[in-house]
Amino acid sequence: MEMFGYPIGIQLFNRPEYAEKLLVSLKQQKLKADQEKLSIFVDGFPGSVYESRGLADKSTEVKKLASYYFPKANVIGWERNLGIAALHVELQKSIFSTGSEWGAFFEEDVVLEPAYLDELSKLIEIVHDFQQIGKVACFQILPSLSHLPRGYDGFYPGRGTKAFAERKKLFDKKLPMLEEFVNIIGKPDLNHPSIDKDSLKIATFASRNFLGQLIPTMDHDIATDFFLRFNDFLHIVSRPYLATDIGFQGVHNSVTPKITVPQTTSSANESESRILSFRKSIDLITQESEVYAVLSYKKIMDGYYISQSTKKMLKQILQNAFRRVKMLLNPVKS
Repeated sequence: MEMFGYPIGIQLFNRPEYAEKLLVSLKQQKLKADQEKLSIFVDGFPGSVYESRGLADKSTEVKKLASYYFPKANVIGWERNLGIAALHVELQKSIFSTGSEWGAFFEEDVVLEPAYLDELSKLIEIVHDFQQIGKVACFQILPSLSHLPRGYDGFYPGRGTKAFAERKKLFDKKLPMLEEFVNIIGKPDLNHPSIDKDSLKIATFASRNFLGQLIPTMDHDIATDFFLRFNDFLHIVSRPYLATDIGFQGVHNSVTPKITVPQTTSSANESESRILSFRKSIDLITQESEVYAVLSYKKIMDGYYISQSTKKMLKQILQNAFRRVKMLLNPVKS
């Protein structure tokens, strides 16, 4: 039986309906997952958003599903809730502790086509000698520049962190930034993050040239994507996409998915021409990634400055209102 040659990490939470769909789709892969290289981390329920909403703790059910579908896998359940970013860091640390140059990672709210691991393995082989390629995927979490007409076997800039393979070299470089990121977003008083000394602290790890300009919001996907691009790594995706996102509102929402696991699909044509195609498109992909990073950053910053202007305006309105109330309560005597 032919196996996927790299370790795989899966992060699950409190939703067995999501977990089972991902696990079934992984079980049905054309290129089988090696259970001895498979780690499944189940985030804890205590301290989670679900607990604060008064929802039921289904962690045990999720762990049982993981062990049922992959009895030889390393299934770990956390005692307390770490959150998406922290759990992701712990999972990557565990996977790369094996010494493997690449690792594959999946969040709970994606369903994989049967050809996913096969195509992912081929992508790793195609880009392996290009050290600036830090991530590959057959899935795009958000629309990017992949509408460009380079055909069925084309390669495009990637975004997102739900279903991908990553190079250990990238992980080693970004780990200090990710650990600082997790430390900061874990602060109980950080309810409305903005550009401040904490963001600058993260940016110090990310890029000296972009100090203070990396993370305008405390979003895990934004942090990792900006870090990757500003450190001259590329994230490559192939078309067509071979996964379905069933959790558009995020890993810890409460949407009940209504989707069946795909049964059949076909991967991209097996041909040496794919390697040649990639070599020819690498410069174009680099340029597109730069453009997308600039446009994304501008959009984020525009929103930040608008929000800051709104805050200042509201603050002025409140100050004027308090001043009027004070005058009414304490009229000036003539």
